[in-house]
Amino acid sequence: SFPLLKAAPIRPRDVWSAKLRSIYVPFAVLFVLTLAVGWVFTRYSLVWAPYALATGLMAGYVLLAGNISAGFRYANLEWTDPRRMMTQGGGLVSLLVSFIYGLPATVIVLLGFGLAQAFPQWGLLFAGVALLLIAAMTWVARVWMIRWGESAWDKLPA
Repeated sequence: SFPLLKAAPIRPRDVWSAKLRSIYVPFAVLFVLTLAVGWVFTRYSLVWAPYALATGLMAGYVLLAGNISAGFRYANLEWTDPRRMMTQGGGLVSLLVSFIYGLPATVIVLLGFGLAQAFPQWGLLFAGVALLLIAAMTWVARVWMIRWGESAWDKLPA
């Protein structure tokens, strides 16, 4: 459907955003439900629920955006098998983007929580700093992913 979209009077950013929204909204709903069901089975402190919700939704956004952008950049428009809609290079790049963002984000989130547990008097500060760092990383990654996806638009066959 890329050739049809390229012929339509629509901006690449709109296509990218629509694709992301179509998978991010179900992800967000499932993530919130998972946190709620997790609380039913493992009574964790609800004080940390907003932290988990915010960091999880931001991390999920970037990881899904990376997959969308890799799908733009490495689209295989001649696929016959639904598992082959992206070239092998696209799968590798998507995995690398996930590691480049995911590993530091995980360390920051765990440090924010762990240091708050170790030093309760500074807990709010550590959680706040971790949230700010994750938000900054998410914003930078979002801008990069949008530009990366848009730059691939012209390379797709018409």
